[in-house]
Amino acid sequence: MERILPIKEKDSLTAPDSKDMIPWIIVLFLSLTVICYANAVFHPFVHDDIFFIQTNPAIRQWPGLKRILIPEFTPASQPALINPYYRPFLDVLYRWQYQAFGLNAYAYHAFNIGVHALNGILVFLLFLPFNWLQAALMAAFFLIHPVQTEAVACVAGISNLLFVFFGLLSLLTYRESLKQEDPHTGLGYYILGLMLFAAALLTKEQAIVVCLLVPLMEYFLPSEKEGKSGQLLRWTGYVVVALGYLWWRQTVTGFAIGSWQNQSDNLILRLLAIPRLLLTYVGLIVWPLDLHYYRCVNLLESWLAGGVGLFAVLVILYFMIRRWSPIDRSQALFGLGWFLIALLPALNLISLVNEYSLVQAAEHFLYFPLVGFLWFAMVMIRNLLRPGNPRNVTILGTVFCLILSFSSLGLTIRQNTIWRGEIPLFERTVRFEPEFGRARILLGKAYYFARRYPQAIEELQRALKIMEGYEAKTRLSPARRVYQGFRKGIYFDLAHCYEALENLSVAQQMYEKAMVIDPQDAVLYNNLGVLWLRQGQIGPAMKNFEEAFQLNPFDPKAATNLALCYIQIQQPKKALQILQRVLEKNSDFAPARQNLERLLQEEGK
Repeated sequence: MERILPIKEKDSLTAPDSKDMIPWIIVLFLSLTVICYANAVFHPFVHDDIFFIQTNPAIRQWPGLKRILIPEFTPASQPALINPYYRPFLDVLYRWQYQAFGLNAYAYHAFNIGVHALNGILVFLLFLPFNWLQAALMAAFFLIHPVQTEAVACVAGISNLLFVFFGLLSLLTYRESLKQEDPHTGLGYYILGLMLFAAALLTKEQAIVVCLLVPLMEYFLPSEKEGKSGQLLRWTGYVVVALGYLWWRQTVTGFAIGSWQNQSDNLILRLLAIPRLLLTYVGLIVWPLDLHYYRCVNLLESWLAGGVGLFAVLVILYFMIRRWSPIDRSQALFGLGWFLIALLPALNLISLVNEYSLVQAAEHFLYFPLVGFLWFAMVMIRNLLRPGNPRNVTILGTVFCLILSFSSLGLTIRQNTIWRGEIPLFERTVRFEPEFGRARILLGKAYYFARRYPQAIEELQRALKIMEGYEAKTRLSPARRVYQGFRKGIYFDLAHCYEALENLSVAQQMYEKAMVIDPQDAVLYNNLGVLWLRQGQIGPAMKNFEEAFQLNPFDPKAATNLALCYIQIQQPKKALQILQRVLEKNSDFAPARQNLERLLQEEGK
């Protein structure tokens, strides 16, 4: 097979003084980023931000680097459908941010925006040897494209921003190592590139695709110093780092890739869904008007339309690319190769099931692949604007680029607004994913905390119907238990909503339905006991508190509530014993301490 011509360092559009423009281009990138995301800075923590930062006690202390690299991790303790995270560099970052910012959400958002701007600069510098104008345009679109919103406007999206930052630095450093005349200097750059690759892997597991981008760069940017054996040797270092990471992850977490689900489950359906996933991702880039959180693709939908559609796209690309010059063809294939390689972790080869047959097609998965897609798009635009083309084609191409730039800016600014709170975030999700039960649950919770109880009940009841349907259709016991857990949680949340509306009888029914699913949950008994107390029924209340106390003797709430009941029925000695037992295990539990002090004062009288 004849090899495609390599892309040379010198190009007709690479002006000799282009380096003088780099500072101005960087200023432009920073300005574009600020314009796009300024309205996201003052948003609060939302959804995953709350879990990873706001309510995460782990980031408030420094356990030592050894404990972060080798955490106490027991796979059996994790839910069956949840992938474990082993991202020590991210853990270090969160702790550093907490020390620097506290819980000031604005600072976290500003940090994300800053890293995004740096990534745009790195993209420009990485592609600068190809063509400076093309690289500048591509980096600008990388910064302002609306599909980037999920990774930038969500504080927890820093995992995507940071692994891409390290990955791009690794590729830049690797390329720099090839240019060095001094072998020792070249080796130093190469080792630094490997270290940055390791940092990317320890930030997010998707960074493993960087290992595959190295031979792609070797193919399209071959070194004049060494032949194929030298290329293979250089790539071997990245392979060794990748394999070492997988081995270490296996050692620490108990598995190297993905979750402990059986990855053969639904494998055929997942493979057949890849064409639809690819077309979905391409559609998000080309027509980003329906962006939303928790995007899903249903494995049970027909795969034929997706397969035919992808085949048609490939045929069009083939006949379009074959007409271009060898250099343009080489650049285009490099961009498409980058896009596909970087997208591999998002193609559901490792199961990314959200619930039942719905798999993730999240927009933040496109943060890194977008680089390759945009480079391919720049090659297309370059052909439209080529001097040999008719003048009207050139004018139309220029107008199209301007319209695309302003529309991207506007769409990104608008898309940021959905991250201003959980209600707008999940209202938009259920608008596009009406059968996604978890989104209904999350929207119901958001309504509850906003004291919009009737709307919360409506969403939770819709979620309950969806989860009941999943449970009825699921054959595997582990998955059925997961959906039963969802139902239990929904009944629990519904009980709170009805309590807030003072409809205590219906709230009691909700707790009892949850108990049918899980009769060993002490929290349910405690809450039901509180409900009986509110109705003045101390007998049933005590019965539930005692049950909760038997199920979990270390739960200070249920024990303290039981002690209060003993006080009310004039049995202070039993109350005293229970409160003392609570404080032996939970010395800082204020309600128990206060009640004990009052009880001792009463006894002293």
